Amino acid sequence: MQLATVRLRSGFPCILAMVTLAATPEAMAQGVFASGASGVAVTASLIDHEGRKVERIGANEDFRIVLSFTDALQKTPAANLKPAAWVRRVAPDRPSCANAAWIARATGAISADDIPLERSYLISIGSADLSGNHDTLRVVDLDHRLKSADQISVTPLGGHADDFIVHPILPRAFIAQQTTGNILAVDLPWGHASRFAQGLTQPTMIAPLGNHIVVADHDGGGRLIKFDASGAQLATISIASGISALVRPNNDTVAAAAKDGSAIVIAAGDTAPRRLAAGSLNGPVAAGGGVIASTGPRQEVLLRWLDDLDRAVPVPVGIAIDGLFVRDDGRYLVAWSAREPKAVIVDVARARIAGVVRTDDLVDEAAAAGSAIFLTHRTSPTVIVIDLASTPSPEAAFAERRVRLPLVAGANREQSRSRVAVSPATASMLTVRPGSNVAYAIASGGGLSDAPMAAVAIRGDQPRMIARFDQRMVETSTGRFEANLRLAKGGAYEVVSTTGAGGTTTCAGFSVDGPGADEPPPAALRVVGKPPSANVPGTLALALDNWPRALPGGLVIRIDDLAFGWSARVAAKPGRDSAMALPFTFPREGRYAVSVEAAGGRIAPAVVDVKP
Repeated sequence: MQLATVRLRSGFPCILAMVTLAATPEAMAQGVFASGASGVAVTASLIDHEGRKVERIGANEDFRIVLSFTDALQKTPAANLKPAAWVRRVAPDRPSCANAAWIARATGAISADDIPLERSYLISIGSADLSGNHDTLRVVDLDHRLKSADQISVTPLGGHADDFIVHPILPRAFIAQQTTGNILAVDLPWGHASRFAQGLTQPTMIAPLGNHIVVADHDGGGRLIKFDASGAQLATISIASGISALVRPNNDTVAAAAKDGSAIVIAAGDTAPRRLAAGSLNGPVAAGGGVIASTGPRQEVLLRWLDDLDRAVPVPVGIAIDGLFVRDDGRYLVAWSAREPKAVIVDVARARIAGVVRTDDLVDEAAAAGSAIFLTHRTSPTVIVIDLASTPSPEAAFAERRVRLPLVAGANREQSRSRVAVSPATASMLTVRPGSNVAYAIASGGGLSDAPMAAVAIRGDQPRMIARFDQRMVETSTGRFEANLRLAKGGAYEVVSTTGAGGTTTCAGFSVDGPGADEPPPAALRVVGKPPSANVPGTLALALDNWPRALPGGLVIRIDDLAFGWSARVAAKPGRDSAMALPFTFPREGRYAVSVEAAGGRIAPAVVDVKP
């Protein structure tokens, strides 16, 4: 099967290369899409959740789309790109990939039938009857233009949710249910709950560990159970006393603190866990950026680093510590007390106090996004935003502002502390007050308005726990972008990527096995036999597979030079078996796109390599 290809459009300030591949696994496996007029070549692949390259995937399977951009002349990774990408299902009555990309560039929005790879969702767990016995998980599209239709899915959980996480790698939410002993997995963003693990005693906490998850289960004492992405149990580690905290010092490490102050640290690549003696991690425990923070005996925070766990560095904070929060990069932490309205900011790198914040009320939760730390309160509907970008030296003071939420004061009497969700991509936070079903978005940075940026209504339930699910094309290395995806229906799909006007826009087809894959394949142009050599008059033999019903008898075939932008149009009339013979002379060696100019349905073009 030939790689399909391209149509070059002029009339813009710069020529834009539009590349389309036939929706086949062979096309995706070959990888090369195009080198547009911008001088950027694009390669692509599909990889599974373990990082293995695959040619086909199945419906309801996690996989990643990888796009690699390379300077076509220097053969080096292309830097400073911000491509937009989405996935669309191939169907005869849908616009061509070229037209879909043009519409997206012109309007800034993709079709409602397409699947975005860059989207932000709010995940909420709550129950309409406030009992917590009939929890549901709701997914709200934060980027939806019509707020009355922004709820993407509603998934009944069949009981009470005690803890949940949104996995940072797999597009799923995991829910712990103590009463049933189950761990549920919910596909994001489209919903559908499945039993991920069962037979546990009292699962209370969940933490991601690379592509896996770790569950804290209480069985007499305590135990940590490690599961892979499919739900298979990989390891069980026992702890003498119950587990009081489960934290992540970094993306590939989980630390569990027991009630007697002992701890177990599990790293993704370690063959055996590391253990800390009783009394090592007391009181509230938090972690981030390779740092584990706990409470010392004399109103102090004890800091431990993963590369030297046996050494604890004390930092006196002057308050009885009832809560701790460590920023993801490990640079700053916040300590607060349940007995006085005060929070202490600690500079972890210097092991010293960076400042003290007098709060409006007792602190309830802390979060961080961008350069800011956010503090919410037990009763006061106020969020304090502390901008730490202005503290490069010990003498500098940080900026602080108070954002007032349009709600009446009310006590948070619930034990759940998951009412904040941060977005590193937008440097903002979402928060929900107890008794309210409105999430307020608050930006980081000092000196901004004392009002929230936006309000998001969560219809149907009063949320007890919320989280953020950001689906993004992540640049894992220079010029290499990856996005997680799971498709519920089989069939022919294509991923569309564009670097904008004057850049390279590409389309690549791939197949998904599963229900829906038996639909008729799309029409495609195919090169039959060997093409003529460069500058040699000859015949280009073509065939049209799966002829569209609306296609006229006479066709116009367009031939585009992908490297130099040269193009030609040739009239053709298909004969028996949709075969066509075009007398043609290619002006130079290289790669050419052969496409059909027709409005009667999408026809995947073909690619021909001309030799000297």
